Amino acid sequence: MTEKYSLIDSNILIYYLDLEEKEKHPIAFDFIHSRLMGKETAVSVQNLAEFSSNVVDNKTTPAIEKEIEDTIREIMDIFEVISYSPNTIIHANALHNKYNIHFWDALLAATMQENHISTIYTENTKDFEKIPGIKAINPFG
Repeated sequence: MTEKYSLIDSNILIYYLDLEEKEKHPIAFDFIHSRLMGKETAVSVQNLAEFSSNVVDNKTTPAIEKEIEDTIREIMDIFEVISYSPNTIIHANALHNKYNIHFWDALLAATMQENHISTIYTENTKDFEKIPGIKAINPFG
């Protein structure tokens, strides 16, 4: 079976918006725009929540809040958005315990598995590479 989607992790979305990150912003920007022309790409509702939490906690002006909302809507329009269920949380707990990874990474991995996604683009390859069947690729090098 061919993988229909690859997943973009929250850190890439954060760098996409963070103009102050001089090294990683252009890479994230180019990476996200390159995904528009190739293989289908997804984000999870968890990625959107993590993205929102990180940028809202760091930026508080009304203009920035509007930009954040617009960016979330743009991401939702461009990419497939996948979700998780209560059973995914049980699956995530098992992955967390078995592979000794952060719960939130385990939840993302469980969500990927349930949606038949095996590739994640992330800066955090260390934890995802512990899980059989998941390939983690760092677009920053």
